[in-house]
Amino acid sequence: MADLLASSPGSGRRDGIYPESMFRYQPQSDSFLCPAGQVMKPRRLHSVRLTWEYVTKRGVCLNCRLREFCTRSRTGRTMRRHRDQKLLDRARRQANTNQAKLDRKRRQHLIERSFADASNLHGFKRARWRGLIKQSIQDLLIATVQNLRKLIGAIQNVPQSAWKHLIRTVSRLYTVPSTPLMPHWPHQPVFSVGPNLLCFVSSHCQTQLFGQHADKTDYKAR
Repeated sequence: MADLLASSPGSGRRDGIYPESMFRYQPQSDSFLCPAGQVMKPRRLHSVRLTWEYVTKRGVCLNCRLREFCTRSRTGRTMRRHRDQKLLDRARRQANTNQAKLDRKRRQHLIERSFADASNLHGFKRARWRGLIKQSIQDLLIATVQNLRKLIGAIQNVPQSAWKHLIRTVSRLYTVPSTPLMPHWPHQPVFSVGPNLLCFVSSHCQTQLFGQHADKTDYKAR
């Protein structure tokens, strides 16, 4: 994930004032040192954001010569530090490495394109049936169709023996007996790998598995 704080410095209310990087954290005393040399100590922990608020003593910011460059608040500058800031700093350093930047570029054309393909061609934008187990089956079917398309495209120019090996593999899957996905879940749809495997390459494969009215919890796949 990209470092959003570094990608938008000085935006909004922070525009034109000192950035947070000019406030030095002192781990020994758990305090911040502001550009004017004043110490900012923790005041309270936000119960939802889990961030500590650091402020100077009352009246220090009001009489500071750097006030116009530091804050627009009437009460003075406030610094915030997350309770697990060490982990955030570690993630930020990792996000700014060359390898992380290459991974994000690779994701743009590899992962996001796969999501777009699933959404535009295979109904990934909308759940077709109620229930978490049925949604999981829909997602697995979409991924299976995508993988089969990639596999067929990759072996188009290979020898005929590769096709024979693929046919033998598919034939073994075709003979797998039907088993419930979650044995401890009552009234769940039974997913048959064998009889429905050929439906994977069809645009209506999910309807073939559950039918047109598969929103009932006690409906079983064919």
